[in-house]
Amino acid sequence: MPADNEVVAYGPPEWTVTPLIHGRTRDWKDVTVFEANGANYAGPVPGETRESYRVTLALIGCHAPADDFSGAMIEFDQLNSWSDAPSIIINPSSNEPDESQITNRIAASVRLEPLTLAHANINGDSLRLETGVQGSRSSQSIHFDQFSAFAIEMGQPANARTIVDTRVRPLQDLLIFSLGRSVQLTSLMLRPALENGRYCDAYLNAIQPTDDAKPTSRNSPWSYSEPSLLSVRWCPLPIDDLLRQWFELWSDLRETFVLLHAPHYAPFMYTENRFASIFQSAEAFHKRRFDSRELDPATHKKRVQDVIAAIDSSGGSQEISDWARRVLQAANYKPLWLRIDELVKSTGAVGDAILDAAPTFARAAANARTGVAHGGSSSSERPDSVARYWHGVVLSWVLRACLLLQLGVPLAEVVERVLQKAPFQHAVEQIRIAQRE
Repeated sequence: MPADNEVVAYGPPEWTVTPLIHGRTRDWKDVTVFEANGANYAGPVPGETRESYRVTLALIGCHAPADDFSGAMIEFDQLNSWSDAPSIIINPSSNEPDESQITNRIAASVRLEPLTLAHANINGDSLRLETGVQGSRSSQSIHFDQFSAFAIEMGQPANARTIVDTRVRPLQDLLIFSLGRSVQLTSLMLRPALENGRYCDAYLNAIQPTDDAKPTSRNSPWSYSEPSLLSVRWCPLPIDDLLRQWFELWSDLRETFVLLHAPHYAPFMYTENRFASIFQSAEAFHKRRFDSRELDPATHKKRVQDVIAAIDSSGGSQEISDWARRVLQAANYKPLWLRIDELVKSTGAVGDAILDAAPTFARAAANARTGVAHGGSSSSERPDSVARYWHGVVLSWVLRACLLLQLGVPLAEVVERVLQKAPFQHAVEQIRIAQRE
């Protein structure tokens, strides 16, 4: 405790940011920490402080001189399923080996060298999809796990944030879009831009490591009950072309993907927010790929002039005429329900199945969006919470079908893939029931 005549000063904590820290773990592994920021909290005893810091990025296994990287290895929990990686067993022998030879015999029958399943050039960066094994072997034990990973060689070194935003996020979105389920980033390794730089384990808030090497779903992506639409095995395009075209499409329609996949990145959101996000994704996509104007400019201008002329000839006041002109000149946008209707019909037989089950699907979805966005009293035309949920699910299937078409997949193949999926059939049946009620 301070003496009676000692003055102790209290004040706000001192916020500090340390751009770069080099250190070692207790087991003597090199560690690099970037942007450690926090505050010193003065305690009641002179000279006593408490420190609390957060780290933006940590690397285990190296002392990196700067946030500048020339390569990355990226793993996701669903990547093995999506990549349809070939078996790691090479022509297993039917003969039983001697006990003394079992280790070498098993190890020899395992594919130890990594395989490249796909390769693409993405704006000067080299992207590869690889599969291999990791584990250990000895005379007493053997343990191998298959893994799949995206490997990126950067054309120009980039910082970690850029790599995550422009390379990791599009690849995660590709898996979410393809499989129709949430996908976690389980591992990220970065290689510092050094002459002899080696890969280091990277840790940041977006990474969710798991001890379970198996994907969340134990079903095959092509199980009848799975909502998957695309994988390395089922891809009408060469997989190399798909990767290149995906990055182009993702860059062009980033807002559409961000909104469509938001429920997968934030599964805790309320159903109202989930539906609003999917609907806004549909609006964003329609704005980029369809004409949002109801009439062509010349026809709209002529109609506005005809209405104003009718007001003037009927003796209407100048104030009314000016008001009508101002409102009508800005009113050449298709109503929400019509935009959704266009999206649904653009998917061919997929849209036909939806409209056969729920002829007013587009209006019901638009009414639900109005209720979520603007609130107010309930309307008999708006779907209840359960019906709104299923309208959102069906709308997400419509968007996925539209985006497959954007990737160059023929309409007939898109229709075949969507219509045979049990989750789609179930969702359509639910909106059929909702319209009957």
